Amino acid sequence: MEERRKYTRINDSLSLDHRPAKSLFLSSSLLENLSAGGVCFPTLQRLEPPQQIGLDIHVPEFKEPVSVFAEVVWLKEIEDINYRYHIGAKFLKMSPAHRVWLFHHLRNKIQEPDPQ
Repeated sequence: MEERRKYTRINDSLSLDHRPAKSLFLSSSLLENLSAGGVCFPTLQRLEPPQQIGLDIHVPEFKEPVSVFAEVVWLKEIEDINYRYHIGAKFLKMSPAHRVWLFHHLRNKIQEPDPQ
């Protein structure tokens, strides 16, 4: 099967706040993986494609979160005591400064030596 992803994913467990667009309801979790084009994260909330969501990704190197507007591209039910779904979302919009911060974090993670 051919890989359809445009960007390399890295496994990461950054804190993530997410909310449906035009909603005040905020949920938090740890993301599963991250790329320059999107994220995968667990949630209790059922977010159906192509729902648009706001994300705040808390990167330890930066004082403020990387804020992103994204679109849910897939939803998968999971059996977990803390979460009910895995969500895949692609980034639609973020500020140029936040894009630079995200690229900086990804580059640093990719260049980290393997702990084995």
